[in-house]
Amino acid sequence: MSERYEEAAKVFQTLNNDYINSPYHFKSRLKVGECYAGMGEFEKARKTLYTVVAQEGKCSSNDDKLVVVDAYFKIADYYMKEAQRLRKATAVGTSSSVRSLASR
Repeated sequence: MSERYEEAAKVFQTLNNDYINSPYHFKSRLKVGECYAGMGEFEKARKTLYTVVAQEGKCSSNDDKLVVVDAYFKIADYYMKEAQRLRKATAVGTSSSVRSLASR
């Protein structure tokens, strides 16, 4: 499954880079972040979504504004998922599993 997310992230990244003026620019960036989250790379996902949020002032349509709102919610969701992973790791009590999860 991770391979599919990786493949999708590359496609959306290509769309994002090659078609900067596309009406789907914000959405493709959001999808890259979702793919990273699907691979369990929540830090990369959040960083990608923060780039969407940073472009909020450049939104030219209501659809773009909704994508930015969606990015805010996904950022919060990914922080929660990472916190749940860390909580589970500390419940197990092994420091190596905590370090492993914290490094993701």
